[in-house]
Amino acid sequence: MKNQRARALPSMEPSVCAWPALCSVRNVEGKTRLIFRIHRSATPDAIVFALSGDMDREHVAGLHELLENEADRRITVDLHDVTLVDRPGVQFLADAEATGIRIVNAPDYVRTWIVAEKGRNARATQEPDAPLERGV
Repeated sequence: MKNQRARALPSMEPSVCAWPALCSVRNVEGKTRLIFRIHRSATPDAIVFALSGDMDREHVAGLHELLENEADRRITVDLHDVTLVDRPGVQFLADAEATGIRIVNAPDYVRTWIVAEKGRNARATQEPDAPLERGV
C-alpha cells in the first residue's frame, strides 16, 4: 500500500516546530537521539501535527502549548510514527479528542487506551461519589 498520508494531505507545506529542548537524550555512546518530534504542516482547512517517537508527560506540555496557539483552526494530530505513549499522554489525547481535535493513525493500543480513558472520565463525571471498581 502506498503512503496514505501523502494522498490524503497532498497540499501540505512542511515545517518543523522549534521545540527540541526536551526532545532529545544522549545514549551510552554519547550520541544525541531524538525521542520525540512534532512536525507541523498546514492544509487550507486544517493544521496537522505529525508526532513521532516516545510521547511522555514532558512532551504533552509542549504539544499542549502548540495546540493552544492554533485554537482558531481545525487541528489533526497524526500518531502514525509514535512508538510509545505513557498514561499522561493518553489522557491528554483523550481530552484533546473530546474537545474536537482529530486524532488519526493511532496505534491500536493507544486507541484502545483513549477509549478506556474516555469511559473512565464519563463514569467519574456521572458517579462522583461511587466507590472505585476493583479488577477481578
